[in-house]
This record gives sequence, structure tokens and C-alpha cells, in this order.
Amino acid sequence: MEETRALKRKIYNNAIVYGLVFLAVAITPLIAAQAAKLLDFAVLEWWQHGQLRVFYTEVLTAVFWIVEMVGFHFLVKHLKKRQTNDTQDESSSRLSEEIAITKSEKKEKKHMPKEPLLPLKNVLALFGVCAVCVLLLSAQIGFQVKIFYDLGERVVLSEIIDFGGLVVKNIVKCVWIVVLIKVSFTMMEAALKNAAISEKAKLCLVWTGVLALVLLFGVYDVLYSANPFAWTYLFFYVAFTVMYVLTKRNFIKSYLLIFFVYLF
Repeated sequence: MEETRALKRKIYNNAIVYGLVFLAVAITPLIAAQAAKLLDFAVLEWWQHGQLRVFYTEVLTAVFWIVEMVGFHFLVKHLKKRQTNDTQDESSSRLSEEIAITKSEKKEKKHMPKEPLLPLKNVLALFGVCAVCVLLLSAQIGFQVKIFYDLGERVVLSEIIDFGGLVVKNIVKCVWIVVLIKVSFTMMEAALKNAAISEKAKLCLVWTGVLALVLLFGVYDVLYSANPFAWTYLFFYVAFTVMYVLTKRNFIKSYLLIFFVYLF
């Protein structure tokens, strides 16, 4: 009974985080677009009033997202603390035992070697996934480098600056994508932990649920941005989930690969 309540609390907490992350990604650019109007005056003398509004919108979106990430960090800590306190109220003796075990594990981890390198098959698979993503989009833009395609053949300085703002925004956006995958996995894992099925079937269902939640965000992303390569980017979200699996759920490695695909 106690374990069931803990799992329900874990599902509930991660569902809250998933929803708030979704809202943060969806609403923050709208707020930043309004805030950017306040900076219309900040242009060079020979530029028109508000010519850098796109740049300011992208940068402010990134800044607001970073602030929100800090807030989410403390929110997650609060939810975990609350869950721990609930468990303590129900069974203080058991919690004390778990804390003792945790302390013991932490002492052991100090003497443990660093995280081992990924198996060669995982590395090759990751290389293949990244190559497919890059080639798939490159084929649709005439095998150009995506950065140059996004800039176009004839650009002015303000457009280059706007593109720089987009890159800054995507640097932060890719963090949200990994967070979304991580939260989705934690939620689905807790939801199916006690399912009366084989471990293999359970794992398949967990990742199917994760993929569904990630694709839900992907659909919003391509529709909101009116992405001309909508189906390709939806495939990318499938690839991002696969990358998270192949990196053995390593946050930093997944982030770097996802950003590479977004950039190139």
C-alpha cells in the first residue's frame, strides 16, 4: 500500500512537471515577443526602429527559459521533499532505514570509478541516427549546410543577428527537450512498475509512452513554428528519444547530440 502511494505521488509530481514544462515552452515566447517591443529603441543609428525585435524576442525567450529552469529545479526539489515527508509520516522507521542505506551507498559511490564509456554498438548506432537526421534534412534543402540555408544567399547584418538569437534560443530549447524526455520516462516507469507483465513488455510499454508524450510536444512545436519540414522534425523527436536510450539516459550526451541535429 505504501509503495503504491509513493508511485502515485511520483506519477502525479512528474505529470505536473511535464505540464509546466510544456506551458513554459509554449507561453514564454509569447511573453518574450511582447517584452521585446520595449527594446525597439535599442538599434544602431542607421537601422529602423524595432528592426532587431526578432533578435530580442529570441534572446529574451532564452533568458526567461533559464530563469524558469532555475524555478523548476527548486520545484522538483520541493516535490521530492514533500514526497519524502509523506513517506516519513506513514513509516518513519522504514524511512530511517532507507536513509541509512542511501548514506552507505553515497560512501560507496565515492570510491566507485567514473561512468564507463558507452559500448561501441551504442556509439555506432548514435552516429547512424545523427547521420540519418542530417542527411534527411539536407536532401530536402538541396544538400546545403543548414546554417547557410537558414541564412539565405543574400543577407543583411540584422538578419545575421536575428539568426544568432535563434541559435541562442535553440541552445536552451534543447535542454527543455531532454528534460521532457527525462520526465516522461520517470512518469511512465512509475506508472508501469507494478504492471503484471514481463520486464521486456514493460520496458516496451514504458518507451512507447515516452515516445507518445515526446511526440505530443513535437506536434505542438512544428505547428506553432509553422515548420516547412514538419514531418522531418517529427521524425527528429523520435530520433531524440532513441538517442536518450542509446546514451543510457545520460542528460549531457543526449543534449549535445540533440543540439547538433538542431544546428546542422
